[in-house]
Amino acid sequence: LFQYKSSEVLGRNVNILMPSEVAAQHDGYVQKYQKTGEKRIIDTKRMVDCVTRTGETVLVELMVHEIEGRFTGYMRTANLDAATDMQAKLRKVMMADCRSAVVAINHRGIITEFNKAAVDLWGYKAEEAIKSNVIILMEEHVASVHHTYLERYRITKEARILGKSVNLTIKKKNSLTQSCQALLLEVVITEKESVFVSIFNDISEKVSIETVNRMSNTITKMLTSPLFTIDHTGMISFANLAVSELGYEVDEIIGKNISMIMSDEIAKRHNKILANYMQTRIKKVIGKPTMQLVKFKSGSLVPRELMIREIAVEGAPIIFTGMFPLLN
Repeated sequence: LFQYKSSEVLGRNVNILMPSEVAAQHDGYVQKYQKTGEKRIIDTKRMVDCVTRTGETVLVELMVHEIEGRFTGYMRTANLDAATDMQAKLRKVMMADCRSAVVAINHRGIITEFNKAAVDLWGYKAEEAIKSNVIILMEEHVASVHHTYLERYRITKEARILGKSVNLTIKKKNSLTQSCQALLLEVVITEKESVFVSIFNDISEKVSIETVNRMSNTITKMLTSPLFTIDHTGMISFANLAVSELGYEVDEIIGKNISMIMSDEIAKRHNKILANYMQTRIKKVIGKPTMQLVKFKSGSLVPRELMIREIAVEGAPIIFTGMFPLLN
């Protein structure tokens, strides 16, 4: 990315990677943080300009973390080819012949995908729905505040209904309403872009849990970031293909305890942490991004941002998903 050899940067001030106007003030920012402890950019993703060895300015996504008194910065650039490929795969899954109505929206609430079952459910043609705001599918009292939900999630990353099966009322094109069961998922397209996918089923049709899970798992497999699903004992019941980034094949970890990818210190306490949560239901890390050491198959430990969510589908046992992005 920066075109430096490691020997050219080790021991030098990190401001050599910054535009001159930022570099001149960076030491002051660090000193102020060390004095006040006030986190303004630590643990926050943001877009910044960086300068390469040749003087070229490149735009990157940056996240800075403090780990044991040291600062670690993670940077990545967008992979547009990967984004295009991911969107094509998502479209293929959604356009498949399935009973579930599937709607995808972007971070602004604009509908990007609307499958045949969704057309049948709402009465809109796909070309009418796509590029419209998703609020056209909602009752007025929900539609009027939906944008605030999206903005709150963008800022806090606190998942209140993502990964959960909920009962809600939709509004059709003819203004009639209908009760549905919906499972809401976030699909990472690139490190900078996500889409939100909702799987709807008419409550009166009693669609099986297996049907919903099959669609959910198909979409989840497309995530570019490693994702695990575990039960209340910590046993891995599902993993997507991206776990190969850790050096594992999927069949090597299914049925194993999730502690296998944790540091020894956390691994020995994890079962107790799970048991305590199942008893108290107090959420300390669920729904919040945290930094954890991830153990690769090689045995190396690497700090990664982890997002844990609880998935509750009516009639099924509670499960947990954990996903963390890997640097390219």
